[in-house]
Amino acid sequence: MAASSSAAAAEPRLPKHDVFISFRGETRKSFTSHLYSALSGKQIKAYIDQVSLKQGSEISPALLEAIEESEISIIIFSENYASSSWCLDELVHILKYKKEKARLVLPIFIDIDPSHIRKQLGSYAAAFEKHEKRFKSEKVREWRQALAEAACISGWDSRNMSESELVKEVAERVRTELDIIHSKRSDDLEGLVGIPERLEKIKSFLDLPTVRNVGIWGMGGIGKTTLAKLVFKRFYSNFDHSYFAHDVRENAIKKGLDTLKREVFSELLGQKNVDILKSDVIDRLSRTTVLLVLDDVESPMQLKRLVGDPDRFGPGSKIIVTSRHELVVDAEYKVEVLDFDDACKLFYLNAFGERFCRIGYKEISARVVEYTKCHPLALEVLGASVFCFLESIEDWRKELEKLKRIPNDEIQVVLKRSYDALDAEEKGLFLDIACFFKGERRDFVEGILEDKPIKGLVRKSLINIEDDKIQMHDLIQEMGRNIVLQSTEKLEGIYLPRIYKGLHLRPDVFEKMCNLRLLKLPPDVYIDGDLNLPNGLRYLHWENYPGKSLPSNFKPQYLVQLDMPNSKLEQLWDGVDEFESLKHINLQGSVLLTKIPDLSLAPKLESIDLSGCVNVTTLPKVSGNIRKLVLTFK
Repeated sequence: MAASSSAAAAEPRLPKHDVFISFRGETRKSFTSHLYSALSGKQIKAYIDQVSLKQGSEISPALLEAIEESEISIIIFSENYASSSWCLDELVHILKYKKEKARLVLPIFIDIDPSHIRKQLGSYAAAFEKHEKRFKSEKVREWRQALAEAACISGWDSRNMSESELVKEVAERVRTELDIIHSKRSDDLEGLVGIPERLEKIKSFLDLPTVRNVGIWGMGGIGKTTLAKLVFKRFYSNFDHSYFAHDVRENAIKKGLDTLKREVFSELLGQKNVDILKSDVIDRLSRTTVLLVLDDVESPMQLKRLVGDPDRFGPGSKIIVTSRHELVVDAEYKVEVLDFDDACKLFYLNAFGERFCRIGYKEISARVVEYTKCHPLALEVLGASVFCFLESIEDWRKELEKLKRIPNDEIQVVLKRSYDALDAEEKGLFLDIACFFKGERRDFVEGILEDKPIKGLVRKSLINIEDDKIQMHDLIQEMGRNIVLQSTEKLEGIYLPRIYKGLHLRPDVFEKMCNLRLLKLPPDVYIDGDLNLPNGLRYLHWENYPGKSLPSNFKPQYLVQLDMPNSKLEQLWDGVDEFESLKHINLQGSVLLTKIPDLSLAPKLESIDLSGCVNVTTLPKVSGNIRKLVLTFK
């Protein structure tokens, strides 16, 4: 959460992706992958569909959203592009947003004459002969018009240059266009309070050639992450490589420092599984300027283990670290609470939706601000979650009296007032996210949690959405987890991080947990006997599951998602069973698996991942009611 930003509801909705790439699978491992790598190298966030096998005639909602949420669309026209109804539907929607939202469209013609696309000749004519038989004439006419329009847009013809030249030119053009788009957009400080002076101070540190690393520190919820994000956004394009590592403290616990370090350097250099001890990687780092932001670092030891010697990076590189603690760095900036005037502006933004106080509320607003001691997160959450929903000054006075009974130096207790103001459904959703789903994709969470709407929690500044993932400030998350720890009589979820890898479980460990809905275990958790699983589970994640099959007494009628990658499973279960809620099955890498059971009574099934299941030779039987199914099987 941006601790010193305005309420989420007041923020403008900006595109989530820089580029959407529309392409046919025949170019996935050649031109498309080379272009994607070139864009990533220029810090351009491109959306590329990772599903290699698309079944059904309708384009997926995720793709439609990705098109809408992209600044630029690149269309890679190849020989067989028109044979895919998905590609043609993508094209229609790309052109729709070109007209409605003035989005930029850039076509690339790979070994094909643009006139063949415009007039539907050659392979495009053959493709439409088949489409005429399968689809309604109105749909086919829409596709033809879209092809004719797109082929007339100025783009690139691969027949006129080498692939390397083409990839370089496209990437440079996209970078230039994005810079123009961003410069035209309203200033990124709009909706933020008390930031410009802080931003200028950090910039002054970055301008010093002797400063390699900068520390931004202060109490939780004070605005450190917001400041670091703005610095990153302003200056990342000045460096060869850049990366913003979120929630270092939490991810170090979940994944371990070594795994996190490998992930950070892999993302920073844009390649998988980087080994920073290899001579070629060391040499590359020494010749590369980087901007690396490590958000929420726990200690100097953690910083040293993650980064090592900052001199390993090329001259001009900068490392920015945020922490609740003072660190040993070249330059440091302590973030203090807001001054009173800025604190009032931030409270007004969240309580009233504007920087000015509502008539008659100035005195009571000042008392609320004084109570919070100008703490940004407290101001934002209390304004957006509590006071903005009160109807009269008298209601405000009563709420303030309740707050005054809480020791105002206990920010956790103050924040709990925002939880108390939620309705029962919102409380359950909030606690699920706090304990389980921070950092997960929004569509994944809504699917597991019965499509419960999360907009209310966004509007109340308890969560926010970044890159289509649900994020929550760590202080708010701690508040939610503390609430759960104080009411364990109805345990609904268990999440064990990777530090519990290798744990042994008693067979009856879950026997009395009849309310358990969410269970996520780390790899290599072993069972000392026949395990009993609660039948009410909606989400089960167990990497390297050690059993040959699921427990015979497990009746997962409420199960929505089953994740058991790299398991020892030989089969899931025997016979046919009802799975009214099941949507996703992930068994990738389960090399001992030989068969998938009958899934004909799973009408909501959307995806099955059997990649790496080398001994599965037949596809499962599925329900005839399924409209579309993504099957990964290779």
